Amino acid sequence: MKRIGCLCLAICMAVMLHAQNDVSLTYKGMMDMEGGIAYNLNTAQTVSTNNMQFYSSVSTTHGIQLKQCFLGIGVGYYHSYRDKENIYPLFGAFRYTWDKVQLKPFADGRLGIAYDPYWISKVQACGAVSLGVELYKNIQLSCRATVFSRPSRYFTANASVVLGYVF
Repeated sequence: MKRIGCLCLAICMAVMLHAQNDVSLTYKGMMDMEGGIAYNLNTAQTVSTNNMQFYSSVSTTHGIQLKQCFLGIGVGYYHSYRDKENIYPLFGAFRYTWDKVQLKPFADGRLGIAYDPYWISKVQACGAVSLGVELYKNIQLSCRATVFSRPSRYFTANASVVLGYVF
């Protein structure tokens, strides 16, 4: 465990030293609010509209921007309204932005774990992809698809609209 901690510290120090020498490597933070539909799927059951519910989520991501690429880590809060379920994801994020286009479209990917106190297996895998555009200065609008794994061949698929702010 000490080796992993020392390795992480060495990588952070190398990135910070590199950031001081390279002006194109900068800090960037993002705040997202999303609302959408969650669909609970179990591969052993048939598909039903009773498995659908509304949810909202808020997350923050912090990292480094190198030209058009962003790499960071983030944390969030997810709440489903019908089941009253709260999930706390922790994820790594990657974003690529096309700067030369006027609307500045971007593609985003997240991969991580989620803490869900509702399930016996409380820590589960999660992932998300999104496509969006910058509307005005630092305000962004995107569509996101998210998946949370569940025990026993069960998972939740989400589709949402995301309003974000970059600082």
